[in-house]
Amino acid sequence: MSHNHRLCRLAFLCALLSTACNGGGEVPEQDRLGRLVFVPARRCVLLPDTEDPVDCSNARPLLVDSFEVTQAEWEEWLVLQGAEAAVQQSAEFWRDRAPTLPATGMTLDEAREFASTKNMRLPTAREWVRIAVGTRTQYFPWGKRSRESVANTLELKLGSLAPVGSFESGRTSSGVYDLVGNGREWVLDDLLPGDSRSTQQAWAMGGSYLSNKRPTYWLDEGADLDNDGRLEGNTSFNAIQLNPVHRGRDVGLRLVADAETWLRAVAGSWGADRATASRLERIGASWGPASIPMLESLTAEPGAAPGLASLLRGARG
Repeated sequence: MSHNHRLCRLAFLCALLSTACNGGGEVPEQDRLGRLVFVPARRCVLLPDTEDPVDCSNARPLLVDSFEVTQAEWEEWLVLQGAEAAVQQSAEFWRDRAPTLPATGMTLDEAREFASTKNMRLPTAREWVRIAVGTRTQYFPWGKRSRESVANTLELKLGSLAPVGSFESGRTSSGVYDLVGNGREWVLDDLLPGDSRSTQQAWAMGGSYLSNKRPTYWLDEGADLDNDGRLEGNTSFNAIQLNPVHRGRDVGLRLVADAETWLRAVAGSWGADRATASRLERIGASWGPASIPMLESLTAEPGAAPGLASLLRGARG
């Protein structure tokens, strides 16, 4: 490691430690709330006219982080745990270093542990697809057709990770970024038939700066009509199988949560001042009318935190 690299790394970690010592070690959950996209419970069935449609419907509403977990968040978490060796490992593993680059190189269990400390989790494979394709089951997060320069994939020739959220035109309509490129993302399970699953393999969804741009899903070439006029063939996904202990330069994570459970857990920690209420109203407005039934139910519960009413006012417009 060069002298300049050591100095840069030391400065980076000192900044994180300074934040922690000043009471801002964890990302405040209200700050995280501003990054969360509301995904309502909706039906989402891929290729319904085929022999084996894939149901990615979500029965309960979700909150999804707009961005992949960053290097700053990951190292801050390690520092707060006193995991100096792990901090060193991350610093040496990442080819490019910046607080806003996606954190990569963690195992599946490490990704799950990080998520749990935030009262969140990794998405299931079906949830990840639901987030990426929406209720219209479009092939790309931005629509039905491929576009140029909307994701950090091999075609762009950057050759490295980009800051999270860099590709505005590549996000979903709800505001989730980097699902096609930048870093792949660990998920909790897979979309394989039951008899094809292996406990020795895990899935990472989406593409990366080391892969070509691909749709979220597609019907394999050679699909043909069966006797009932339905297409028969295999559905493929923009995903790779990995050993759960794999550490990849282009494999990171994104956080999700059951919306009602997460809000019940954290809303009591929000302030009740006017500035906080105003900010919560803006967040509720970004979630829109689809969030109203859930928020009405939560605010009606005994002892409901006042911040939930602010979210509801914003959602109602």
